[in-house]
Amino acid sequence: MPPFAANLSMMYVELPFLDRFEAAAKDGFTAVECQFPYAFKTTELTGRLKDNGLQQVLFNAPPGGTDAASIAKAWEAGGSRGTACVPGREAEFKAGVALALTYAEALNCPRIHLMAGLIPPGLQREDVQPTYVANLRWAANTLTTNGLTSAYDVTVVAVHDGTRAGVVSRAGVRPDDVASLLSATSLGRLDLVRVPRAAEAAAPVEPVVSGAPTTEGGG
Repeated sequence: MPPFAANLSMMYVELPFLDRFEAAAKDGFTAVECQFPYAFKTTELTGRLKDNGLQQVLFNAPPGGTDAASIAKAWEAGGSRGTACVPGREAEFKAGVALALTYAEALNCPRIHLMAGLIPPGLQREDVQPTYVANLRWAANTLTTNGLTSAYDVTVVAVHDGTRAGVVSRAGVRPDDVASLLSATSLGRLDLVRVPRAAEAAAPVEPVVSGAPTTEGGG
């Protein structure tokens, strides 16, 4: 089996979510990811991972909201795609990171995707950049303080146009965008990759930035 992780939010959708772990294991996967784990207790998820010999390797920080109900509403009905770059939603972003950290620690998950969010109507990229940088700096410091980034990676997302945000591993962000964000936010160890969207299932990953500048304390 190639070293891919089964995305349980996209695969085996004919099954209830918790049953998808077993299906992935039966198909030979040893790692899984998902969009949002927050509708389930960590004990339910860790049990499925352990029973099926799987490693959780990635999930998203909340797209908005602060608990399971509001997170689902933000994604499905509210059209929220993250809060990191959105002025006025800093407290919501921090609450989401704290919740994601709780799940990452419980699931022994090495990566959290911090969702950038959409640029609000009437604002430009440069208007939201200070909020984005400040939020990522705070998140880097928080994750480092809690020990996550000492052994784990943090997946950083860049706002790349006015209508959507993209995961660095799937979005066509410019390398200089990523490098400047990493430098500004003092994120330590990051290995960022870009895969062309049309070929992301089969193409080898192409490194964009590796070994970003490090500032002690992440401040």
